[in-house]
Amino acid sequence: MCRPCNSIGIEEFSVDRLFFNATPSRQKKVQAFAKPDRPPADRSRRNLLVRRAGLTLIEMLVATTITLMMMAAVVQIFAMIGETVNDSRAVLELNEQLRGAARRLQLDLEGATALMTPPVSLTDAPGYFEYVEGPVGVSIQPHAAANDSTTGLPDTAVIDFDDVLMLTTRSADRPFLGRLNDVLVESDVLVESPVAEVAWFVRGGRLYRRVLLVLPQASFVSQDRTTFYQQNDISARWDSTAGRIVANNLQDLFLPKNRYAHPQASPFDIRAWGQFIGLPTLGETSHPTRPWVSPTPSTPPSVSTPIDLLLNPQPRDGALTGGTLGTRAYEDVILDHVVGFDVKIWNPSAPVYDQTGAPVAYGNYVDLNSGHDTYQWFSSYMAWVSSTGNLRFDGFDNNNDGLVDNALESSPFMYPRGIQVKIRVREPDSRQVREVTLIQDFLPK
Repeated sequence: MCRPCNSIGIEEFSVDRLFFNATPSRQKKVQAFAKPDRPPADRSRRNLLVRRAGLTLIEMLVATTITLMMMAAVVQIFAMIGETVNDSRAVLELNEQLRGAARRLQLDLEGATALMTPPVSLTDAPGYFEYVEGPVGVSIQPHAAANDSTTGLPDTAVIDFDDVLMLTTRSADRPFLGRLNDVLVESDVLVESPVAEVAWFVRGGRLYRRVLLVLPQASFVSQDRTTFYQQNDISARWDSTAGRIVANNLQDLFLPKNRYAHPQASPFDIRAWGQFIGLPTLGETSHPTRPWVSPTPSTPPSVSTPIDLLLNPQPRDGALTGGTLGTRAYEDVILDHVVGFDVKIWNPSAPVYDQTGAPVAYGNYVDLNSGHDTYQWFSSYMAWVSSTGNLRFDGFDNNNDGLVDNALESSPFMYPRGIQVKIRVREPDSRQVREVTLIQDFLPK
């Protein structure tokens, strides 16, 4: 009978007993079996590492916080990149618009129909060219006329912005298009003409290009002067003798009283519309209660305080109609965010200065009435030959001497050589400024 297994207690079993009771060869095996693989300290360290294989709650919170901070930084970086891309795209778009407006103005100037070498016969006068110098840049500094409403400080990015260019021009590539409420079809039709009366001016922060087709054969359904520009884009005048609206031809437009927005009495000064107004816009002339725009307004708008050229809506929109605009508002806007429209004329006697302020040459582009002369505007045909053969003048008080039609007003711009136009814009978000300058010479070809 076998001895019960439990007759040998676990406490009695030991390596020493096996060692001393074993043969020598077996003792070697027992000795090899009993030899530890590593010191007890190593086993304790291993056990400690096994017990600490997980993360504590604090460690998890710290890791989560660091991860969130890194993600927030990455989001901010991408937001900054996206904002930079958007600003760059906006600036590029504004650059394209600026170049497009400058190119359009260059084409208008290149197509000017007026002869710049008077005197000329009244019957041969092919249209006109007119440049009016506003007070900004001459008697009023630009920073005094415009401010930044967000800071309350003068807007130093603004330059001369209240000059006006008006001319008749012939398109060389494609005709001008406009609306006509024709008497034959008694409805609005789209008409075209290679020649147009064009006006460039700034109102608020917008550059306007008002286009009126020269279409002398046009006849109009309505003779209501209050609604004429709602339905017609035709250069026309009110004929008091005939008692009706008559379309202009180029010879008619030689006379200042027949030009767009000109008073019908001497000195035909369009600045009577008011400071910083320029000319009536299409939005104003298409207003249903707006009267015919040729006479001088009885009370020009008061603009005694500086304006912010970045405000939208612009501070001068609707200045002539009590703040409301007609059905065709902004059809004549060619460029937004404008902070400068500076026209200068070539003066052969104007000095060119070096860095020290000393004159080194003569012949330069200058503002009218800028100290080199006393003229406030230039009009082609300052001197012309009347039907009786006598030398006459354009009806303007060009040199602001209080006299009209005197021989002294024909100099020094009787034979203008050219003009320079500078257009400046500012992107409203990034506030980056862009500028383009164009020059058009009037030398005989």
